Amino acid sequence: MKTYLLLFALILSAPATLAGEPDDFDQLFMIDEVSEGQLRFLAAGQARSKNIHGHLNHITILESSLHSGWVQLQQCHTGIDPVSRAAITYQPDRIRNLRVTTVEHIDQAWIEGANVELKGVRPDAFLCISADTKAFSTDESGGFILRNGPYMRKFLDGYYPLRLELTVDYPANLIRYTHSVPEQQEGFDVFNGEGLIRINTLFEGRLMTNLFFEYML
Repeated sequence: MKTYLLLFALILSAPATLAGEPDDFDQLFMIDEVSEGQLRFLAAGQARSKNIHGHLNHITILESSLHSGWVQLQQCHTGIDPVSRAAITYQPDRIRNLRVTTVEHIDQAWIEGANVELKGVRPDAFLCISADTKAFSTDESGGFILRNGPYMRKFLDGYYPLRLELTVDYPANLIRYTHSVPEQQEGFDVFNGEGLIRINTLFEGRLMTNLFFEYML
């Protein structure tokens, strides 16, 4: 049986799909950990699964991003489910300069077009990539939106918990951060510093984030 685990998508990219062939017997027990799909932010200790996939994103908005829409991305994954074959896919017209930068406990990892192909994913696997992604756009008010998602870790008709850490650097001399959607709340922490935003969340379901900016006066 080939099982598809939809892990995440990034900033208007096509969903990144991890397709593999894990042990069927193990998958029967994993089904009990799947949520129904409603987005739910989790406090520490609420997640039913012990193996929580971690998704670490570092995005840099450059001065040129205000005109081109392209931002720099560094992306890492922890707690990847052990599978024999996997593929992380991106929307080709919104990703460029895609590279694998770090690989641990994965037999092979390579780029094919807009895909990151994986072979022999073992427990405690760790993977990082870098790329440019077209994620920054203007909004109706003349400001800007950084769109992220949908983030998810999907299994059949439900979702496993996913831990997201998103760090965004931006040119504070040109733009300022105004707000986020979702907004700051329990289980969805937003830190706003000078030229820096950091989001930490643990959730089940499907998460889209929009970060809004406006020109400095």
